[in-house]
Amino acid sequence: MIGKKVVHHMMMSEKDAHYVGGLVNGARIVVQWGDVGTELMVYADGDISLFLGYEKIEFTAPVYVGDFMEYVGWIEEVGNQSYKCKFEAWKVATMLDRTDADMEGIEQWLLQYLLNQYLYLVQ
Repeated sequence: MIGKKVVHHMMMSEKDAHYVGGLVNGARIVVQWGDVGTELMVYADGDISLFLGYEKIEFTAPVYVGDFMEYVGWIEEVGNQSYKCKFEAWKVATMLDRTDADMEGIEQWLLQYLLNQYLYLVQ
């Protein structure tokens, strides 16, 4: 199962807004990783499993309502009763009618999040 990958796509909606200006709380990204991790565990064991913890989460840029996100997760290590997985969240498209959008460089809207973190899953 090492290398098994799951990808989810989602548009951030008004219900995801947490701050003024339609800014999405970073916790929303972590919640989506939970769904990706659950799907990984169903493929691996046929069961949803439980999260033991997270390690090193970095939010490198803002995500807003209307942004289209891609959540990727894969299994890196398999233990006796645990899995070590890596997750990333990428902004793949953004609404250009936002007044706060910074379009100076293509990197600003193609890649807003490069979130390197590890999630340990235990059955």
